Amino acid sequence: MQLPRHRRRSAIWLVCRALTVPIGAALTLAAAGPARADGIATPEPYHWVSPPPGQAAGNQAPASGSGTVAFTGGQAEPGSIFTDDGQVTFSLPQGAFAPATGQTGVRIAITPVRPQPAPPAGYVPDGNAYSITATYEPSAAPAILLTPALLDMRYPPGHRPESIYRIDGSGWTSLGGSVQTLLQTIDARISQTGRFVAGHQGAAGTSASSGPPGLLFVIALALVSAGVLLLIAGVRFRRGR
Repeated sequence: MQLPRHRRRSAIWLVCRALTVPIGAALTLAAAGPARADGIATPEPYHWVSPPPGQAAGNQAPASGSGTVAFTGGQAEPGSIFTDDGQVTFSLPQGAFAPATGQTGVRIAITPVRPQPAPPAGYVPDGNAYSITATYEPSAAPAILLTPALLDMRYPPGHRPESIYRIDGSGWTSLGGSVQTLLQTIDARISQTGRFVAGHQGAAGTSASSGPPGLLFVIALALVSAGVLLLIAGVRFRRGR
């Protein structure tokens, strides 16, 4: 049975309403790129020390970072030191370093480096390695962590690290890690300074990123929404007959 004209118009209007918001969101995603879960714009592209093939042309050199943790009241103050491009953050609790006679604080330096020595067989780096040093000021003598500090590292899109590794002469030591997929970061607590890299065990290459939904997903959602509203409209029309 053919629907009356005014009901056909209502069905068309419902479908248009179903498609407007999701497709509008799709167009926004296409124009602006993916967004982070907290609504902040996606971080700028990853900055490589040694970019993979095909990414060298647009690569920017990664930034270093430094800062000083001062001694106040006989204790090292808490604080966070980060690289200028935000790829690494090193967060220190209160009392992370022991005060020393004649010293005013501890200077922390974070420097991007190649993951040397090369990863052992079966290990794959997910981004740059970073050297973290801690020295007393003004003597420049090495300072030793008394309590664990939190190291947070961004990893490149398309990668999925399993752990942060400490690199030394004996190889790579896994420190574990907590992955924040939407933010593309991994963090772990470290008990000493040195060289660190995010990575995983497995075949060389990258795994698919599980970032925010893309354009095809949003369009599919629009079509499903339209189908649901058509079913609802059909029920209403049958009741109205």
